Amino acid sequence: QTGAYPVRQTRAPAGFAGGNDTAVRVLAGEAVEVSIEVAPRPGSLLIRKTDTAGAALGGSCFALLREDGSDGYELCDGDPSDANTAAGLRGVGIGGYALRETRRPSADYAPVADLQVTVRENETTRVQVVNTLRPGRVLVRKTDTEGQPLTGACFDLDRDSVGAVCTDDDGRAVFDAVPVGTYVLTETQAP
Repeated sequence: QTGAYPVRQTRAPAGFAGGNDTAVRVLAGEAVEVSIEVAPRPGSLLIRKTDTAGAALGGSCFALLREDGSDGYELCDGDPSDANTAAGLRGVGIGGYALRETRRPSADYAPVADLQVTVRENETTRVQVVNTLRPGRVLVRKTDTEGQPLTGACFDLDRDSVGAVCTDDDGRAVFDAVPVGTYVLTETQAP
């Protein structure tokens, strides 16, 4: 029926404040489209990026992805040389998110799995994201005085729990996935 009608949002989408009431005029035989803009109910997020010892790391970027798959937010915590930085967002819509690191402080660090984060209205959600250094590799080459490879020489790295590794036909012994640290290499068997 032709006339003016009030339009009231009865339930806002998750994480959003309700929209303002609006009036719409309907004419006989015509379709009317109503657009209601809603703003996210605000919360804040503060991300502190550290290494395994708790030292601050700069230079990371993150994506904050909504659980429902809709667009979220992107933020970076500054220059890699500035280790006293934190990434923060204000006015974040309340609700659940996946926090994904999109840029690590450097390639020396292993990727971090997504973290589930819940932003609450009028609160600052604090998240610590810890980066672990990637493991290294130790390659031992055993040669004679003329540079020829020696087979069958065995070596052990203390604290690696792998045990002795012996040189192959190319005179090489390899220790893979060695955690970052200082080790003592001992020859346990001569070729």
